[in-house]
Amino acid sequence: MPMAKLRDVLNKVPEFSKVSTLVQSGNIKLDAPATTSEAVQATLKDLIEEHFGYDVPVMVFTRDELCAINEANPYKEASSADHRKVHVGFFDECPDAERVTALQSQAPFPQNEEFTVLKNCMFLHTPLGYGRAKVNSNFLEKHLDIELTCRNMNTIAKLLS
Repeated sequence: MPMAKLRDVLNKVPEFSKVSTLVQSGNIKLDAPATTSEAVQATLKDLIEEHFGYDVPVMVFTRDELCAINEANPYKEASSADHRKVHVGFFDECPDAERVTALQSQAPFPQNEEFTVLKNCMFLHTPLGYGRAKVNSNFLEKHLDIELTCRNMNTIAKLLS
């Protein structure tokens, strides 16, 4: 969907201010101080479907939540060297602990890839880059039976800026 049009649509919502989007990443940054995350999520989902015809999952994080996720990065050293080699995978529901344990028991993964699951997200370290990764969102969705969307740490930094 065209990000400029999405911004125009969102700028018309009285509860939203300072609306911006990041390139074509599907990430939206906005202020909605008098609105709950759940209300923002529902509004975004409805507007995207109404104006663009897409029924897509929408995830909303407050700045504090995103800061906490950023701080929880277990691969900070790798992330400092190259933001594109570490990704955060966001999910609505935490994967089953037994599935996570079973998958982690298969380590080491190809190309020294590794992942860590936290309460509301997972971190994925792909030393050769995400484009070449075997342990990517498709792999993790299949093995953990979850829906996942990944963003690299560069995107997280831009969302927090």
